[in-house]
Amino acid sequence: RIDPAEQGWIEIEDLSKMLGLEIPHTNIQIFRARKQVHEALAGKSLSTQLIERRRGAVRLGCSCFNITRGSRQEIEQASAEVE
Repeated sequence: RIDPAEQGWIEIEDLSKMLGLEIPHTNIQIFRARKQVHEALAGKSLSTQLIERRRGAVRLGCSCFNITRGSRQEIEQASAEVE
């Protein structure tokens, strides 16, 4: 069983390779995404950061989310525990 606090983290270096970006550019994109999410949800009460960072790694801070591109759903993640 994996502790939920340790689930979902990806190293920035690995994410950068997956995205085909240099690490500094990935960090800029993460900063911009966090800012856009914060602005889009202004005034909403959230119990968690939606994009969490720790030294050298990043993750989505919620276990249930949808990602859409235009009208097309890219990802749907329902809450699930890893055993």
